[in-house]
Amino acid sequence: MASFVILKLDDGLFVLLAHLQQLKVAEGDSVQAGQVVGLVGNNGQSWHPHIHIGAWKNEKPLQIRFDQEAMAKSRAN
Repeated sequence: MASFVILKLDDGLFVLLAHLQQLKVAEGDSVQAGQVVGLVGNNGQSWHPHIHIGAWKNEKPLQIRFDQEAMAKSRAN
């Protein structure tokens, strides 16, 4: 069974995290930046753990871009 969390920010931004396992939050919980909301899962018909991320604001889908340089620096620490 696929599991997901939708985070709703105060500014109208929604972020969807799908294919989670071991959810760490429940509907209505408030979360803080950096808080674990669930673990990356392997459900559905996939062979490997993965996650889907989607975001939209005021019903408009957003393009998600990752800062690859910042991600590489964080892994080096």
